[in-house]
Order: sequence, then C-alpha cells, then structure tokens
Amino acid sequence: MRALELEEDNPTNDADAAENQKDETDLSKLDMPALLLALCQYVETKLKPANETIRIHLPKEVFGTKDDTWLLGDDILQFASMVEIRSTVIALYMRYLFNYLKMANMMGINFTWCLIIQVVIGC
Repeated sequence: MRALELEEDNPTNDADAAENQKDETDLSKLDMPALLLALCQYVETKLKPANETIRIHLPKEVFGTKDDTWLLGDDILQFASMVEIRSTVIALYMRYLFNYLKMANMMGINFTWCLIIQVVIGC
C-alpha cells in the first residue's frame, strides 16, 4: 500500500509561509469585538512569549475516548483572524456543542441521529 502524497498548487518555502501567516494574524489590521481583541492581546503578551498552551479535557462522551487536547496561542489568533484553522479548534467547537446540547437536555438518541442524518444528507 502506498501513502497518499498531496502537493500544493503554489508551493512556497517555509519563510514565505511564516510571513504570510504573520500578516494574516496581524491584530492591528483586524476589526474585531473588544473581548476577542483582549483575548488575542493576552495570547500575544502572555501565552506566546512563555510558550504556554491551554489544556482542555475532552470527556469520553464527546468522541468515545477520554482525552486531553492542547490549544495553542496560534490557534486562537488564527480563529480570531478568520484564516484557516487546525482540527483542534474544530474538535473544541464540537465539545462546546456537546456541552450546549447536554445543558439543554437534548442528548437523546433520536435527536442525535437526526443531527447525524442532517449532516450526511446536507439539509
């Protein structure tokens, strides 16, 4: 079995990619709500200089296994800048939705299957 290799349409070197990402997440160029800007400034001044991450617990009910994941400062900045995000951010959003449904007492099997069917069909 051969591994699938994906090629980029416009390959760039790592220095160009890093520069482009820095431009996309430049907070001075973005118009965002004050609370989101404050979060981004916290990331820039506290998390990134200390090379820290945010550890988030994922209960077994969410994905079928009990696990922890780590949110990087870059994940927060990319999300706030509305650029391409990593799968970690999507997984954390799914955890948020799980908690929301659980609080709303909407975790019945019928409701869950209705959601799955809607996603698969695309309704």
